[in-house]
Parts: sequence; structure tokens; C-alpha cells
Amino acid sequence: MARPYRILIAVDEPFLRDFLGHLIGQCYPAAAVCMVVDGLVALGEYGQDGADLLIVSHGLRGMDGATLIRAVRARQALVPILAMSGDPTNEAESRRAGANVFLSGPFTIAAFRQTVYRLLPC
Repeated sequence: MARPYRILIAVDEPFLRDFLGHLIGQCYPAAAVCMVVDGLVALGEYGQDGADLLIVSHGLRGMDGATLIRAVRARQALVPILAMSGDPTNEAESRRAGANVFLSGPFTIAAFRQTVYRLLPC
């Protein structure tokens, strides 16, 4: 039996973080989900336990989302990264940093699920 996925959600906004955790739980019921609000904490969590998927918002405390993505990619990590922001102008920076996909809010639940399944197949 394959080990359950480990998904790291680094999102600063409490409602969105909880909502994404709920959606991930629906998509991958057996997944271990770690939720953090700070980019430095997220980098530490990733360094300690790794992840099969990283969901990163742009406006993190401690270390913004693009900087976190660059730091993860500097480790030669191939983990799929979904960057998100309510400001679509953050897409270019997120992609340059190494995000696989950028999702601008507001987004639909269907769009989120489709994106996550594309990055991390069931």
C-alpha cells in the first residue's frame, strides 16, 4: 500500500487556509495535511518532512510566497507547487520563482480541484 500524500499549505489568510484544508481533505482523505501561516515555518516543515504538494499564497509572513518557492527550488526539489494570490499580477513572479501553476482568486472549487488533481493524481 502506498503511503498517504503529505500536503503542505502555506497560506496567511485564516479562512482560506481552513477552506483549502477542507477541500484537500475531500480530494485526498488519507493525506497528511500541514497548514502554516509563515514562509519560514513552511520552509522548515518542508525541509524536515518534505511534501508531495505545496500550496503557497503570495502574502505569507516571515518569507513571502515567491521567496519560499525559490528557496524550495534551490534545494533542487521537484515537488509540485501551486501558487495563489488574489492579485493576478503576482503570477509572473510566482512562475519565475518556480511555481508549476498559479491560481488567482476568486476561484471556483471545481477549478481548484482540477488544478490539484493535475498536479497530484489520485
